[in-house]
Amino acid sequence: MKRIALGLALAAVPFLLTPSASAQGAGDKVQKVVIQVSDNDPVRMNLALNNASNVTATLGLDNVLIEIVAYGPGLDLLLKDSKYAPRLQSLFAGGNVKYGICHMTMKARHLTEADLIQADYAQKSIVPAGVVRIMELEQQGYSYIRP
Repeated sequence: MKRIALGLALAAVPFLLTPSASAQGAGDKVQKVVIQVSDNDPVRMNLALNNASNVTATLGLDNVLIEIVAYGPGLDLLLKDSKYAPRLQSLFAGGNVKYGICHMTMKARHLTEADLIQADYAQKSIVPAGVVRIMELEQQGYSYIRP
């Protein structure tokens, strides 16, 4: 039993000695994050926006790439009459935060691009499927967040 505990403790040493991204210095590596929004729940939507704000505030806007992928009921976050438009504007102003919109959801809900937030600040792309977009981003090294 002591050998197992010692083995586990020794296996953890490299992880304990490796500095975190924030300890290394934010400029060492651009951090990539994908945030899933799939619920029309104000608590979750606010939490997703808080997550994006906290990441950029902690690491610096120049040190992060964030994509908010909205699908299903979560697409309401990005509709033109969204109450979250002012928060979205402040997030997207730096250019390193963009959003992916699920085309399947748009089609199912009979939405067009005119129904989405229309603003100069918004970097958007309509993707075939939100879940597939998240998978693609994870394969590109993005960290996955689902509030």
